[in-house]
Amino acid sequence: MVHTMHALTSPRRAKKRTLAGLLILALLAGCSNDAANGELPADGSSNPANVTISWHGNFGDAIDPNGVIERALEQRFQVNIDYVNAGNEKLSLLAASNDLPDVLRLPDPDDVTDYAKAGLLLELPEAYLAKKTPAIVQAIEKIGPSLWGLSSYERRNYAIPQAVQYVTWDTAIKWRADLLSLAGIAHVPQTVAEYDAAFQAISAHGPEIIAATNPKLTNLYMFSGTDMSSAWNQLTWLFGAYGSMPGTWQLNAAGSVVRGELLPGTRDALLKLRDWYAKGYIDPAFVTDKADQFQAKWERGEYVLNGASSFIGDAAASGGSEPANPSDARLALTVPTAKFAWAKSPVGPSGAQGVFAWGQRQNFFAVSSRLKDQPGKLDKVLEMIETIASDEKLWLLSAYGVEGVSYAFDASGKPVLKPPYDDRKTAQTMAMGALGPAASPFAPFASLAITNRFADRGVADVWKRLNTDKPDVLFGLPLPSSQEMEQRNQEKWTETMIQVVTGTKPISFYDDYAAWFNDNGGPAWTAEANQLYKERFQGK
Repeated sequence: MVHTMHALTSPRRAKKRTLAGLLILALLAGCSNDAANGELPADGSSNPANVTISWHGNFGDAIDPNGVIERALEQRFQVNIDYVNAGNEKLSLLAASNDLPDVLRLPDPDDVTDYAKAGLLLELPEAYLAKKTPAIVQAIEKIGPSLWGLSSYERRNYAIPQAVQYVTWDTAIKWRADLLSLAGIAHVPQTVAEYDAAFQAISAHGPEIIAATNPKLTNLYMFSGTDMSSAWNQLTWLFGAYGSMPGTWQLNAAGSVVRGELLPGTRDALLKLRDWYAKGYIDPAFVTDKADQFQAKWERGEYVLNGASSFIGDAAASGGSEPANPSDARLALTVPTAKFAWAKSPVGPSGAQGVFAWGQRQNFFAVSSRLKDQPGKLDKVLEMIETIASDEKLWLLSAYGVEGVSYAFDASGKPVLKPPYDDRKTAQTMAMGALGPAASPFAPFASLAITNRFADRGVADVWKRLNTDKPDVLFGLPLPSSQEMEQRNQEKWTETMIQVVTGTKPISFYDDYAAWFNDNGGPAWTAEANQLYKERFQGK
């Protein structure tokens, strides 16, 4: 089962920019000047009774202009909304023709940087936003204050980040509880040492377990992985147990930014995986299997635990022990006795714990630098998003539409979109303009009171219980040397990890990787990372 963000994009998406789009932004950057952005209007007190706002609120799913929600908001705020449907590529073309909307929804922090660099975005200082949109800022400060580092460029803030309180696409560990029971293991393992003991016991009872669950199986492995070319798939729950997190930038004990591959615990994690592989605990196909192959084996009952596609949102939806998604349901058809148990990622020898995570972020809300000369319009835009974020009834309207028509409250009091409005592609949804919270063009934010009032309590409780996220301290922001270093380093590290874990190369091969990093641009890349961290995140 593939999970995506409840907003408009998942950070897992491979960002593809057209050459035309990049050239447009480069051209605009060359033509821009300091007056184009970076400064607020001289006077934002004037507020015309009726202004027209071109509003780009969604780069993914299209909605009909002049939809039900849009018309209701026009009446409520006495404005005319000119709604703009545009993906990223079209947005670049609109920028090139000097027709960028007043309000923009941008997917990623590097989009914010590109548009700010090109002079297309109005600076929105945090202090100014705290005055104009206090409820929105308060929520960001409570949930993820470091997210302001993603919306800034050259120490100036150019957008409002969307913060996610409970991240359903974070991962945990999903055990086959029935297999633990068959091996005589009464408690779900919580530490690496307990994993060792559990793996040994299950391996010793392997033939009986196979006979009792799926006699057609040839092998029973403790776990596997999928698509090892991507950092987030590389058994990160085990590296986190040793205080490491390859594929990311992390802080070392001295507080400096270093590559996760070079943190001291990386070597010990490799040795532990090497030991488990030698004992036959890891499916050798972890090197080559993709998601489909992994899923098929999980559904046949070949794995004891799942740390690859075990999303926290599934744990909440399933209640824990029952099938969490269609893949689990297919496993239950093959093995009717299958039960599940969810746990945090394991704790290592020194008490460390963690799993790769994208962080509590979604997309970015920005306004055109053109509004520098239109203070009344800027005031109106900020008034609208702040009022919607703070007014429960208005937020429900903006996110879900009309009660009884497009949504209803479930037994817990949570609003739920009704068919056919639960499908973003239907004509009814497009006419209503209701895309749910966060993805909504007009309700990208919610106050803490509204967030807590309508949060899925099941998701909230499970996330608090299972979350051990360890995001990149730079949130994946590109660095000057990234274009040269990122792919080369990832390929070199992946080769090193696989060769060491499978026993093809000795552990000294990891030392060779560290030497390669230092001899091939690593120190300069690391210096850039420390500079960016200091500029954007330190003290946040």
